[in-house]
Amino acid sequence: MTQPNITITPVLLNQTMRQQVAKVFYQAFREKIHHLELFPKSKDQAIRILYESMDVSSGIYALCGNEVVGVIGIKWADGRNFMQFGFNTLRREFGLWGATWRYAIQWAERFFTHIPKNAVHVRGIAVAESMRGRGVGTMLLDAFAKRAISDGFTNITLEVIDTNPKARQLYERLGFSVIRRSYYGWLTQSAGFTSADFMSKTLSE
Repeated sequence: MTQPNITITPVLLNQTMRQQVAKVFYQAFREKIHHLELFPKSKDQAIRILYESMDVSSGIYALCGNEVVGVIGIKWADGRNFMQFGFNTLRREFGLWGATWRYAIQWAERFFTHIPKNAVHVRGIAVAESMRGRGVGTMLLDAFAKRAISDGFTNITLEVIDTNPKARQLYERLGFSVIRRSYYGWLTQSAGFTSADFMSKTLSE
């Protein structure tokens, strides 16, 4: 298989690329988006919300030509987040009550993901289906580690669900180790997993 010419960048050049990011992110996290986070009425609605909710400055992107084929979203201890659903956006899409309980779910999730002050967290890694297995995720993680070091952080953290063993193997190969495991059982079963491992990697210059 020919290795694609991939460019890693922290910058999106236009709104078309922003739309591509939303679609790639949706592809990767469809079950979680539909059954745990947004509970959208349709794919189009979900992508519309993702498009409006991303902070592009908290992302690193993989481009193949002018097409976004991968993204790593960053979540910071100070509250900044690559993907954070605003109440006004949720209210427009779901009404007052629908927005209220969805927003509450988002806030509750913060208690399950405590980020140490010396660390930055992966909000999500998404690679286009056509580009998976070709090293794009590793390139994104390498770029993320370099950015974290340049910003003065000593650790990067992420979560991997129990039904994604290939991702866990990749993270272990890249130097991540499990800090703790959280069991959710039926609460997350509809989203395709029942537990998740919180993993950390110590950075070096």
